[in-house]
Amino acid sequence: MTTRPLVSLCVLTYNQEKFVAEAVKAALNQSYHPLEIIFSDDASSDRTFEIMSSIAEGYSGDARIILNKNQTNMGLACHVNKLLHSVATGEFIALAAGDDVSTPDRIEKSVAFLEHNSVVMAVSTSLTTIDHAGSVIKTTTNTCDETTIYTLNDYLTDAQLHINGPSRTFRRVIPDTFGPLDKTCPTEDSTYLLRCFLSGKVAMLAEPLVHYRQHNASMSAPCNIQNLSVNSIHEQYLRDIATAETQLGLDIQTKNKLLKRIELNIQNRKRAFRHKKRRGKQLLSWLANKLHQITSKKYQ
Repeated sequence: MTTRPLVSLCVLTYNQEKFVAEAVKAALNQSYHPLEIIFSDDASSDRTFEIMSSIAEGYSGDARIILNKNQTNMGLACHVNKLLHSVATGEFIALAAGDDVSTPDRIEKSVAFLEHNSVVMAVSTSLTTIDHAGSVIKTTTNTCDETTIYTLNDYLTDAQLHINGPSRTFRRVIPDTFGPLDKTCPTEDSTYLLRCFLSGKVAMLAEPLVHYRQHNASMSAPCNIQNLSVNSIHEQYLRDIATAETQLGLDIQTKNKLLKRIELNIQNRKRAFRHKKRRGKQLLSWLANKLHQITSKKYQ
């Protein structure tokens, strides 16, 4: 009987006491084995770790359970670095947020695809978007009609191409090749996507295997996305391209195309952030005027 590869499912949490129980139970309910489940909390100030550890300690299945709580808040990049380079031991690595919910067959189907497609470095799945209460907002997002394999050329020719991170499973060789993210980098999503494209192909499964939660405190909430350092993301891209040039033999023509694509992406992000900032100031000004009008009428 052929032994299947060990998978490390890393559940990253921070101040998610309202949602973490669902995320933990979903991880423990995965059908795939052998499985290593790492529940890791980035020094939450609420009861996230207590809830997570209590549920995990009652588990009686055959997955290996690792509980970690950082002594101080490390931030996303350093938290991911710690898990990928010091804790996780699997041949494949899957990331999950403490407010999202994976279906029981998420790891099974993702790994099966990677096992049968050796040139694919990472696989994501479509998402079912839910709100804070778990009600469905969209049946799927970032979806495709059928499973699709994308190449670096697709990434270069389509400036809007992004394959979601909340459902991503990737090969151990990716962090081994590129090393830890810089501690100033605010995201692992688009940066690891580029790393995977620099190493091979990336697949998108049509079936939604993750319930992706949208709420005001999530990393992807508009108010939080605006706070991401565009320059730090740009610097991480440049470092990873340089690594691909020396370690993977990235040719100069492809490198130059990548640099142009990334520069365009960064400029678009900056323009979008400036526009949102102006809109925010306009809204605040409008609200201040309304409040002044209401107050003036009240005391006339």
